[in-house]
Order: sequence, then structure tokens, then C-alpha cells
Amino acid sequence: MDNKVDFYRRLDSADAQKYEKIDNFLALSARFSPKRIRQKKILTITLVAFIAALFLFMCLAADDLSVRIMSLLTLPALFAGAYYSVRKLNNNFFPEMERVNTIIETDGIDAVFEGLMKARNMSVSGCSSDGRYVYIAGKTMCRLANIQKVSKRYVSHGRGGSYHVFIEVADEMGLNEIDLKQLRGLPMTQDKELQRINAEITIMKFALEKAEKQGEM
Repeated sequence: MDNKVDFYRRLDSADAQKYEKIDNFLALSARFSPKRIRQKKILTITLVAFIAALFLFMCLAADDLSVRIMSLLTLPALFAGAYYSVRKLNNNFFPEMERVNTIIETDGIDAVFEGLMKARNMSVSGCSSDGRYVYIAGKTMCRLANIQKVSKRYVSHGRGGSYHVFIEVADEMGLNEIDLKQLRGLPMTQDKELQRINAEITIMKFALEKAEKQGEM
């Protein structure tokens, strides 16, 4: 079970098979199993050690005093970043996985599993919905009714960045944002894409509310 998330331990064999389908679609164990977390820690420590050794070599080899000082000043920030990353992994709290498990505990694994089996693709690549839940492949899931708004936000990537579509979700996990997709093209094209996704989710929410009033959900 080292390569599976701990939630499996709470389930009997029948429910574990259902959870495995959900797990595989959302890539929970692939990202958050004890084995994977351990690999991430080792990778972080190894990478930091390599970069630190590189900076120390630059410090010793450089004739310019300013280069030596800059190299030495970079090391504390590097170690602080590594410490924060490893400490975050040690907390064993991963919002994307916790949201899935909390929904399963509240709504029941049958509802979540059957929803995934019935889910149809949405216009956003990797997203599907059964009209009650939204499943985002390789990430997480949420209840359709818990989506508060759809927005566009700039996300930094090193020296650059890009605009992404986010959904704001309010549920047992609090108020959080989930990254749906990266937007491409000109600003006008991005705005049209955002409007299309917003309209799709609005229509789906309206259909859900109508079905709930009629007692169909």
C-alpha cells in the first residue's frame, strides 16, 4: 500500500475498487502516495544539494568579490525554500486530495463513483461532469453546486507567466480556487473562452437546481 494514498485503509474491498477508479482518474496516488511523497523529498534535497555545491564552487573559483558575496547570499534563501518544501510535504495535507476524500465521506463513495461513470466531457479538456459533480482529470473534483464563480487570473511561471481559468469553490474545505486550464491566444480570444466556460457551468448549475426542485437528483 506504499504506492497508494492512505484513504484506501478506510475502505472495504468493494469500496476500494470504486475508489481506485476515482483515484486513477484524478491521479491521487500518483501524486500523494507515501512512496511518491518520499520521492519528492529526496528529489528536493538532492536538487538543493547540487545547486548549493554549484554556488559554493562559484564562490571559491570567482575572483570577483561581488560574485562571491552574491553566491553566499543566495544559499540561505535556497535552504529556506528547500526547508519550506520538505516541511509542506511532511504535513501530509494536500487540498486537492482532501477535497475528494471529504466529498466521498459526506456524499458516499457510491454517489461519487457512479457520477464519474456517468460523467460526460465538458468543453474544457480533461473536465467531465454528471450534472452533480465536476471531475478534473489528474487534479481534483468538486460539487457543481459549490462553484461560486469562474474567473481569469495571471499565473507566474518563473520569469514569465500566462492567464488561467479558475473556478472558485466554497465547500467543507473552505473557499478555494481550482485551476481549470491555461488560456492561449490574444486577450479577446481568452475572454471569449472564459465567457464560454462560464456560460457552460451556469447552464449546468441551472439544470441541477431545476432537477433538485423536481426531486430528480
